[in-house]
Amino acid sequence: MNSNQFVRAALFTAMLGLGACASTSPKYSYSPTANGATEVQSLEAEFQRAQKEDVPVLSPKHYKAAESAFADAKAMATKGKDNDKVLERLGYAKGHLDAAFAAASGSRESVKEIIKVRRDAINAKAPEHFGKDFNSIDNDFRDITSNFENGKMAISVEERSKLQRDYMDIELKSIKRNELGSAMNLIGKAKDMKAEKMSPQSLTEAQAKVKAAEMAIESNRHNDTAYRPAVNEANLAAQKAFDINEIVRNSKGKSAEQIAMEIQKRSEAMASQRNDLATQSSKISARDSAIASLSSKNAQLSARERLDKSLEKARGLFTKSEADVYRQGDQLLIRLKQVQFPTGRTELPQSSFTTLAKTKDVIAMLGAEKVVVEGHTDSVGGKEANQKLSQERADAIAKYLVTQDIVTNDQVQAEGFGFDKPLASNKTKTGRAQNRRVDLVITPAAAAPKSSTAE
Repeated sequence: MNSNQFVRAALFTAMLGLGACASTSPKYSYSPTANGATEVQSLEAEFQRAQKEDVPVLSPKHYKAAESAFADAKAMATKGKDNDKVLERLGYAKGHLDAAFAAASGSRESVKEIIKVRRDAINAKAPEHFGKDFNSIDNDFRDITSNFENGKMAISVEERSKLQRDYMDIELKSIKRNELGSAMNLIGKAKDMKAEKMSPQSLTEAQAKVKAAEMAIESNRHNDTAYRPAVNEANLAAQKAFDINEIVRNSKGKSAEQIAMEIQKRSEAMASQRNDLATQSSKISARDSAIASLSSKNAQLSARERLDKSLEKARGLFTKSEADVYRQGDQLLIRLKQVQFPTGRTELPQSSFTTLAKTKDVIAMLGAEKVVVEGHTDSVGGKEANQKLSQERADAIAKYLVTQDIVTNDQVQAEGFGFDKPLASNKTKTGRAQNRRVDLVITPAAAAPKSSTAE
């Protein structure tokens, strides 16, 4: 538990104590010079923040008490009552609201999955479309979180599953209402005007299109680009069914030409509506593409910034004689200078352990997804012998990293390259010394190699 979590837990525990004691009512002390009307406005903003942060359902008792005291204070301020009395009621309102924020902070993590689906339902306008049903689910949620305030920090698997399912169901109903409400309204009007008898074919077609759109929404409720074509078809079919029924119903006494002209007029309107829907779909697709592109760019930028910071920290861990650290695309490369194997040998030298131990901090800092140990030699000796030697040296270091719990077997890979990837000419003693090396190539979590150019 980090310090912030500890503070939140301690504050939450203290607030539970307040809630458990019926005679104790938290109160905030305002300065005697504070202006009641000004403080009312300030606390109103806090209530709005509480709504956005789900405090009313996470700490219902404290929040309800805060609302009641605030309503009194607000009414008193509006009527010009004594400033001290306004501040007194505001003190109780703020005291309970602060307690509610603390309790919400302490319980939010334990019900975060429920909070997420509840917010999804709110975003789908469930409180507007199905207010009574949504409030009923909220009341079930409050029954549980009220127990949290009383110190009973428990929610059963069944309770958790039911709340999630209820919020998800009402969210789905709301999305259908948002997308197909107009179509269902038109079909209802057509049926009221005896469409089942007068224009059954177009009515049946519209009902089938709406059903198909509902299924598309059920499969892709959070991907409007995926269900949009089916929704557009349903809305057009519903409008068509309504128009055809209108024409049939009003055709009595009209000439064939008049009926044809009416059909043409409505067909043109339908074509215009279809074009509008196509334009709307195109804009939605363009929006989604732009959002995806921006998200990808932000993710790449964020990953690069993290890697750059890690690069600087890693460089600070090693002395110049121990290792060099480079960025290699989306990876970090540690060139182990202190790891010098005896000629022709693969046993790790004692002098290398301090340097290797430091790699643990770098690997942990990056949350390494993969570590490749690359062994390299100079060109002295045959190709096959150097290849074997470089592989065995890489294996030795990989084994050390695993046995020291720096990485797991699944994370590490050893590769020997012999003298195929020299850094300098093998014609000089200095060049051959540079070429005899071991590199650790570290891939951070969720990063993929894109470049082999070291920086």
